[in-house]
Amino acid sequence: MKLRFEPDLPHQRAAIDAVLGLFAAQPYVSLAEALAAGQEHGVVANRLVLTPEHLLERVHEIQGAAGLAPSSRVLDEQGVPQVSVEMETGTGKTYVYLRTLLELAARHGMRKAVVVVPSVAVREGVLQTLRATEAHFAALMPGVRLRGFAYDGGRLSRLRRFVCSSEVELMVLTLDAFNKASNRLRRPHDGFGGRAPLTLLQAARAVVVLDEPQRMESPRSRAALADLAPLMVLRYSATHRCPHALVHRLTPRRAYEQGLVKRVEVAAPAAGLSDRTARITAQVRATVALHLRRQAELWPRGIKVLSLLFVERVDDWAAEDGVVREVFSRCFDELASEHAWARGRTAAEVSAAYFAVKRSAGRVRAVDSRTGRSAADEEAYALIMRDKERLLSLDEPVGFVISHSALREGWDNPNVFQICTLAPSRGLVKKRQEIGRGVRLCVDQQGRRVLEPEVDVLTVVANDSYEDYVAGLQTEDAEAMDARDAAPAPCPVGEGRRGRDAGGVGWQEASVPWRAIDGGRLRARALEHARRLARTRSVASALELPAPDPLGAVTELLLRRRPPCLVSRATIRAVLEALDDASSPGPWVVVERAVMAIVQALDEP
Repeated sequence: MKLRFEPDLPHQRAAIDAVLGLFAAQPYVSLAEALAAGQEHGVVANRLVLTPEHLLERVHEIQGAAGLAPSSRVLDEQGVPQVSVEMETGTGKTYVYLRTLLELAARHGMRKAVVVVPSVAVREGVLQTLRATEAHFAALMPGVRLRGFAYDGGRLSRLRRFVCSSEVELMVLTLDAFNKASNRLRRPHDGFGGRAPLTLLQAARAVVVLDEPQRMESPRSRAALADLAPLMVLRYSATHRCPHALVHRLTPRRAYEQGLVKRVEVAAPAAGLSDRTARITAQVRATVALHLRRQAELWPRGIKVLSLLFVERVDDWAAEDGVVREVFSRCFDELASEHAWARGRTAAEVSAAYFAVKRSAGRVRAVDSRTGRSAADEEAYALIMRDKERLLSLDEPVGFVISHSALREGWDNPNVFQICTLAPSRGLVKKRQEIGRGVRLCVDQQGRRVLEPEVDVLTVVANDSYEDYVAGLQTEDAEAMDARDAAPAPCPVGEGRRGRDAGGVGWQEASVPWRAIDGGRLRARALEHARRLARTRSVASALELPAPDPLGAVTELLLRRRPPCLVSRATIRAVLEALDDASSPGPWVVVERAVMAIVQALDEP
């Protein structure tokens, strides 16, 4: 299958036009003029004839029309124009800036562009989008062809073609490729007349795009970027740390209200469980159950379902006796027979793990990097992103992707419907980053976006309680943006709200593959049954399952039912409080009655 791209999505067109509007008065630079601009070094160079005063005036006009605060300047310390575009994760910022570069080439003759990325991971994502959009852009703008490639220090001849070519060229390179004196880009080379290749790149005066600029804000990074001598800098991110001359903003709330991203729900099957194996079992079982039922629902629609599991330790999966590997295999084997898609398949066939590896003395072993910044981690990312379209195919049995907690910006897939966060998300991986891996709207086997609210739902299977997860998410949002711009808090699975939020666009409640009813009615009915059960005579419990606390035990027992019953922690706590009785012979009586009350409430029409 091939991904399809739509040329006139309003939210993307607005971002493109915001940047193009800055240069409306810029004349087209002919090839002869571009050659003349770079004749000293024998390169084809970009030219900008607009004055800083004119650019700042245009920035203010565009900001005023968009309701953005006016910037005090558009030039940076080196006198280079820098403008920022903010777009929520999953809304197509890579497409937007590639299309913008094509438009700048077609309208103004800007032939040289460089995309700088913070990691190999993001680089591979950009290259994948370049490959996927090639036919789309060729049909959309037949007179302009964007020739893209990844910089390789071992193939400097390609860099020479980049600076000397009369074609529209795009080079993608990581910050690490030019931020040290030892980089080949900075060392004299015979093929460049004894000059450093960077000298010719500077002479080309490329339009520089920064993808995820918040990861390139250190003094050393800023100095390296200035050494590129860009004609101008376009900055694209969902979470700018230093927004220079912001000309377009698509906030999480706006993206949510306009139906541009999936609705997020949170399941908390491990809440209250202190034993690590018990927590992993609860989360993995919930993820597998959700995945299988969702795939059964969407298979006739030609929609492939993917689940992403973040493991805490690589050995939890990479080792033959890894706890996540064993739990996943057992849960899949137990549940597969209930679903035609999975029946007859093994856990090994439907899962794929992407970890960095080290090769030594002919042996291959997985590497557990906890920083997410090592070269080994980034190489693992590249493998994931090159297979994006294969993973979307119904012919590919792999539906469960297992990765380490190092997964950060740079990878996503539109058909990720479940994210299981087995790894603690505090510190190493932000909750918003985790959600970002799966918020993109899903696609079918024709590569078309599926614009149906009941389908576009992302479930996060969290390793803490629903309340704690949402509190952490809101804290992160508060650090990054005004509360009015943050997306509404996700709902508990099975207790989704109608409407995206007050004043939303009529987003209907999703059809969730769990036994569930309206949260308020569920709680009222469960409490009614609980009060009736509390008046019955107590009997000794026959359960032998260890229970660290009643709340966790009820959650676990509800999850093990067929089909699983998953309700919010608040509902379970209310039922437990209604059953709490000092004369009770033990906590398991309360647990059993709580489960009975909730199940009876769910069974009512």
